[in-house]
Amino acid sequence: MKFTFAGESEEAQLVDQEDEVTALVAEVNLAATELAEAKRRHDELKAALVKTLDDRGERSLYVSIDGKAYKATVVRSERAKVDEEELRKAIGARKFNAITVRKVSMEMLTWAMSTGKIDPAVASQHITLVPSSAYPKITEVEGAISSDDDD
Repeated sequence: MKFTFAGESEEAQLVDQEDEVTALVAEVNLAATELAEAKRRHDELKAALVKTLDDRGERSLYVSIDGKAYKATVVRSERAKVDEEELRKAIGARKFNAITVRKVSMEMLTWAMSTGKIDPAVASQHITLVPSSAYPKITEVEGAISSDDDD
């Protein structure tokens, strides 16, 4: 089976189903679907375990499965969320600035270099490009026409 993409020449855009890339894309899509289902199931089971321990009034329980001991513990945590705007009004700008961290905004730095407010040659001496890990991005393509021709 081959596919042609609407608006493009057949010769330029025919993709053979037996192609190694096609097989890998299919496997990645299948694995992603299985992973999402496994994660959903894992989350449901963890929620059920927390509910069961809460219903029993237990924070931790030990269980034995196939000769191995496991400890199930309900962990609850909380983090502070600061309403920065209101805090700044309450304590004043000077005190607020003393407790905040400033970071360079790449968007603002790029704008400043493009408008001449900052010399790009000077800024580039202090910028390091750090490569990220390569990964494949797979997207479904709209308008693909399936054909059973074996051209």
